[in-house]
Parts: sequence; structure tokens; C-alpha cells
Amino acid sequence: CKDFGGVQILKNIDFELKKGEIHGIVGQNGAGKSVFMKILDGVYKKSSGRMLIEGKEVSFQSPIDAKKAGIGMVFQELSLIPNLTVAKNIFLNREPRKGPIIDDAKMIKSSSETLNSLGIDINPKAILKDLSISYKQIVEIAKVVSHNCKIVIMDEPTASLGQSEAKLLFDTVKKLKEKSISIIYISHHLKEIFEICDRVTVLRDGQKILTDETKKLDMSVLVEAMLGKKIVQTINFNPDNIIDRNNKPMLEVKDLNIGGTEKISFKLWPGEVLGFAGLLGAGQEKIIQSIFGIEPKLSKELFLQGKKVTIKKPEDSLKYKITMVPEDRQTHGLIVDQTIKDNTVLSILDKLKKFIFFKEKKAREISKKYVKDLNIATTSIFKKIRLLSGGNQQKVVIAKNLAADPDVMILNDPNVGVDIGSKKDILQLIRDFSDSGKSSIFISSEFEELARICDRVLVMKNNIIVKEFIRKETEELTESMIMHAAQ
Repeated sequence: CKDFGGVQILKNIDFELKKGEIHGIVGQNGAGKSVFMKILDGVYKKSSGRMLIEGKEVSFQSPIDAKKAGIGMVFQELSLIPNLTVAKNIFLNREPRKGPIIDDAKMIKSSSETLNSLGIDINPKAILKDLSISYKQIVEIAKVVSHNCKIVIMDEPTASLGQSEAKLLFDTVKKLKEKSISIIYISHHLKEIFEICDRVTVLRDGQKILTDETKKLDMSVLVEAMLGKKIVQTINFNPDNIIDRNNKPMLEVKDLNIGGTEKISFKLWPGEVLGFAGLLGAGQEKIIQSIFGIEPKLSKELFLQGKKVTIKKPEDSLKYKITMVPEDRQTHGLIVDQTIKDNTVLSILDKLKKFIFFKEKKAREISKKYVKDLNIATTSIFKKIRLLSGGNQQKVVIAKNLAADPDVMILNDPNVGVDIGSKKDILQLIRDFSDSGKSSIFISSEFEELARICDRVLVMKNNIIVKEFIRKETEELTESMIMHAAQ
């Protein structure tokens, strides 16, 4: 059991992890998964109950105690230092030494071996801040794996990884299993649970709902156990939203050069959700960064409703009513120590100022509206962002975007680290935004999401567009079609 200030968070959970087992833990945000894992890792102390490793009772006062007992954890939030090299991050506070001097050669060699065991080619001498978020996540995993633990806890390890990187991670997890290392694997991606886990435990409202072998379960049973009800996954399309591709586009990009063998041109029409699909590094992120002014040096011509515009920085995008939901919400989308209200109105502060006064009442009204409209689970608009679940944090990012009243909203993998119920809500929000006559550009590492809500999908390889899929009434757009084109 675990309680905070008298409020019980975990209630009489019994959990068994077998030697050499990959055991999945699933549940909605707020189910108690992270608290449970942090107790196992020594971050939190249990309020009651017993914990045994190989039959011996243990009690951890800190993560150092857990590491001594052979437990390591890969957290969803990165615990790395941006200005250090990859190797120094992997061996932070335990650097190999020759006498009093750090043995850099040995550290680099050992780091390279660990990364190679993950199937990833990252230069150990590279500075961490220069890596993409995906590669930073891999370094985080390498840091824990390098401890040679008996038990490795992975909290959403593929949240920032593309499909090819995720497959390499799965191979590594299986190699750890072959060495009789036990894995506790937390993921919102239920397909991953069925792909690599031997057993799965479902938590809901701080309680264990079921534990069983994955081969005896199916997706519907797992989802119903997580939610306590059956969930309807259908995304509603507005039948009155007819996309006229003979009319003036909302956005047009011409001759964008992102380093491929040919330049990129495409149009985005009112009422449309345009998806970009591709494996990690295929070029889809360069496109949205160029449009939004993050990478202004990439040459192109940009037109909004037929008028040529120049966007050199994100502030220019906002002026032209283009907003973006970033991939890394905690770093680039939110101020986590500020409230829901403060974050929601960040994009419209100028509109809420009158001379030296701030329209506090109006700010509260706007925040309350989006909390209600987006079904953000909170007791107050004054609740701090860091106290919200990942799904609700992401809804606040979208609320901040919608408050700016954009004509074009760009969404970069908005469902990363989001529970299954919130995922459906967010996909419906994107669909509703475009069905209102606005336009969305949507990137997702889950091709199934693109197939569910997009009117068109442009598939990328090697920084060029290789395939276009258009949703038609007579032809279904499927995950399989997109996946095959992206390989």
C-alpha cells in the first residue's frame, strides 16, 4: 500500500515477477503504475506491505538501495545532463578511473559496447543536447542496462521511438530475458504488451484488477479491465464537412528542400487532416519545423490562403495563425510548475492585457471553457501542470493552441505517453478541429492513428514524399497500407 497525506494511492497490490520474465504493467494515467514502480525503485517508501527479492525481504530508503539489490529503472522523464557527452551520461557518478583520473578511453569503449548491444549507432563522444529526443531516450535505456541489473523496470521506453528503433529495443529486451534478467515493462501501447510480454498486470484506481498470461488474453479484455467498461474507439467524422480540393488551399508549400533527391510540394485544404507518415528520420519533422519557423533556413515558398508569407521564427507562425503541439510537451509545450490557467492562456497573453492591467476574469473563463470542452480531469484550473497525468497535460497543450484561434494546427506525435482513453479523446479533438473548417497537419509514430482520422496521408522516405493516400468513401485507409509504403 501507499498513501500520500492520508490519501491512499495503492491498495493492497500483490505482484509477482518471475526470473527471466517480461511482465507488462498497464493502466490509464493515474492508475498507480508510476507510484508502484517508484516504490520498487526506492524513490518512494511503501506505507505498508512486504517486498521480497529471491525470497529475501528488502526495504529501500533510496534508489541507491534498489540498485544495490539489482533493480534499475528507465523513467519516462529523462534523467540526463544535456551538456555532457553520451558516455559521461551513461557512467554518471560511476566513471571508470585510473587512480584519481577518469579513464575516458574505457568509458567510451564500454558506452559503445552498451549502445551496440541495443543495436543503435550513437557516437559516445556526442554531446547529449545535440541528439534527437528519440536518441536521448535510447541513451537513458543504455544508462540503466549498463548496470547489469537482475530486474530492469522500463516506464514507457518506446514513447519517443520510431518503429524501427522500437523493434531494436524489443530485440534487446528479449536478449535480457535470455540472460535470465527480469523486465517490468510499462506501456500505453497495448500492441507492445502482446508482442513481447509473457504476462501482464492491469492496475485501475490503485488496485490490481488482473494478472494473466498475454497469450490467454486479447485486446478487448485488456482495455475493458483498464477502463472498467467497454470503450468505443470510433472517431466521428462530420458528414457536412466536404473537402473541396478544387478550391483555394488553406496552406501551400512549394519546393521545400530538406535534403532529399527532390524538393517537396504539397497543399492543405480547409477541413482537412493531413497526415505525414514515415520511419524515424524520414523527414516529416523537418517539414513541420520549416513551416513553423524552427528551421527557417530550409528553402521553400509558403502560401496561406493564396498569399505568400515568410516565416523565420515561431512568433511569425503565430502571427499567421499557425500553432504547433510539440513532440516533447514538458520541455516545449508547457510550464509544468505553472497552473492549467496560466498555461492555457500563454498563447494569448497580449490579448488579455489592457494597458498595465491583466484580464484575469477573462483568463479564468477561457481556461474553464477548455477544461470542460476537452474533458481535462482536474479539480481546479489552478492545479499545477506537473500534478496532471500525461493525457491531461497533453490536453492542456491542445487547449493552449486552440485558445490562439489558429487556422492551421500542427501536431507532432501528440499521443506519446498518453493513456488509451485520452488518446481517443485527443484524436477526436483533432478531427473536430478540422471538421469546423480549419486545417490540421498530423504526425504520429502510430500509423493506426493516421489511418483513423486523416483525410490524406503523405508517406516519406529519405526526405522525399513517396506515396499519397486519400480517404475515399469506397476505399478504406488502413494502417497496413501506410506501413507497407513507409518500409
